Amino acid sequence: MTTSTDRPWLSLYRQGVPAEIDAGHGSVLAAFAATVARDGGAPAIRYFDGVLTYADLDARSSALAAHLVDEGFAAGDRLAVYTRTTRRSSWRCWPRGRPAGWP
Repeated sequence: MTTSTDRPWLSLYRQGVPAEIDAGHGSVLAAFAATVARDGGAPAIRYFDGVLTYADLDARSSALAAHLVDEGFAAGDRLAVYTRTTRRSSWRCWPRGRPAGWP
């Protein structure tokens, strides 16, 4: 059993908050795919001048991931992204978690 001696931050949890949570998915990508399938039209990113839905985010990041694979990127490769903080550029960081070859 996990104790506050092993993980001192647990003593800060309110009573009834579990130390372990089952997220229900094996990865962030699996959780994202489930959200797209379940409610792709829901807002994923809100910005001053608009919204990107989960389906929009999925389509854009898939296209970028496919382009990176076409350019020779493979699993384990690193990519630096330098952009301004805008709604238009915020989705570009998402493909880094996608497996190489998976558009």
